[in-house]
Amino acid sequence: MRNLMALLYYLLALFGCSGGGQTIAHRVSADGHVVIDSQVRITGDISRFECAASRSGHCHYSLYSAEAAPERFAVAVGERRDIVGLAPGFKVCAGAGPEALDRDCRPAPK
Repeated sequence: MRNLMALLYYLLALFGCSGGGQTIAHRVSADGHVVIDSQVRITGDISRFECAASRSGHCHYSLYSAEAAPERFAVAVGERRDIVGLAPGFKVCAGAGPEALDRDCRPAPK
């Protein structure tokens, strides 16, 4: 049933329909230059990660939830990645560099 609902939300999103949800934006500039411009849209069971700009060419994401180990991945500028079935209430941190971010979205100690 969960996969069926995710498919329904995905199809509605393809046609521009929105069933509510949450948007998380990460936009940072320094000295007039964009460091990162990223948006995460959470609708139902689908989380869409979109990378509009990044000084490194990729937006690097770290996802945290109470139930699972941290998940890390990157999305190239101009691209997006959809993930179905993330645990509700997950926390997302986004950065321009490949270094790991901790739960407070600061560079993790090495």
